[in-house]
Amino acid sequence: GLPPFDKFWRDPFVFRTDGRTFLIACADLFDQHYVAVPIFEAKDSDLTDWDYKGILFKVPKHRYRNLEVPELHRLGEKWMFMASTDAPTDRVVYFVGDLDLEKLTYSVEQEGVIDYSGQYYAQESMHDEEGNLYQMAWIPGWDREWLPYYMNEPLKNSDTLWNGCFSIPRKLTLVDGKLMQTPVETMKQLRTAHFKFDAKELPVSSAFTAIEVMDDFAGNQIEVKASFDLHNASFCGINVLADDTGKGGLPIVWSGDVLNVDGVKVRIEEWNLGDSITLHLFVDKKVVEVFVNGGEYCVSRQVREENVKGSRIALTSLGGTARLVSLEAWQLGALD
Repeated sequence: GLPPFDKFWRDPFVFRTDGRTFLIACADLFDQHYVAVPIFEAKDSDLTDWDYKGILFKVPKHRYRNLEVPELHRLGEKWMFMASTDAPTDRVVYFVGDLDLEKLTYSVEQEGVIDYSGQYYAQESMHDEEGNLYQMAWIPGWDREWLPYYMNEPLKNSDTLWNGCFSIPRKLTLVDGKLMQTPVETMKQLRTAHFKFDAKELPVSSAFTAIEVMDDFAGNQIEVKASFDLHNASFCGINVLADDTGKGGLPIVWSGDVLNVDGVKVRIEEWNLGDSITLHLFVDKKVVEVFVNGGEYCVSRQVREENVKGSRIALTSLGGTARLVSLEAWQLGALD
């Protein structure tokens, strides 16, 4: 009864629940309009004999070409399915729902994006002894010559030093059905010098973007927590890895319901006029990871070599006066 899956059958994931052992896999069907996730059950304790039990669930192929590295984890009272899809856009996506152990089907209640960058892929997740779920992924991803719009210069995988490094481990939790991602607490062990800055206005005096370089804090291995109020500005934000004038590096531009991280646009769906935004940044020489509003949205980026201009941090605004509500930062060092 196994469907005619193509030769790209791969990425088995084994999980246990209620005394039973199951396996799901990435399995493409060229002749169907959907992507199917097959499920199998182990017939022996050595896991050498398996029964095909059917299709766990399906997704439309026009949205996801495939579901690579599939995972199914119990998280609180729900089950969360995660996978990486390489087309039409590189994304790690998640689904929240219920697993029916009698019918061996998965009903989806909600879905979303783990990380909005195309440079976060092939996620791997694991539980600790208390049942908490953590995840890491591959940065920066890669370019594919078979995609008509793949051309990036240089190619993402051409930097042998940085290609394939890991993201910061994240703790995953569900809050009202929505996935929240936060950097693991042990990242605090990397903190060295601490800086705290007073709230201030970010005025503009011309039709061009106002850039204010921070005098007392700089670095290319840093952690920053900042909160902004758009007030009457068109946008405001922060640049990292910039030169002495605050230009270059990686810009983060916030304009109300849209956050733009180095060209990656994220829709802040729940934003209302007057709401502030909180950014939690980690910078590691070329890799920047951004956690937004306590982990509701995440963007990971490898800054192109020619765009790394220095180690300065700058605050930006345009079109009116924005407000820096708070800013706290740390230099990061290696563990002893």
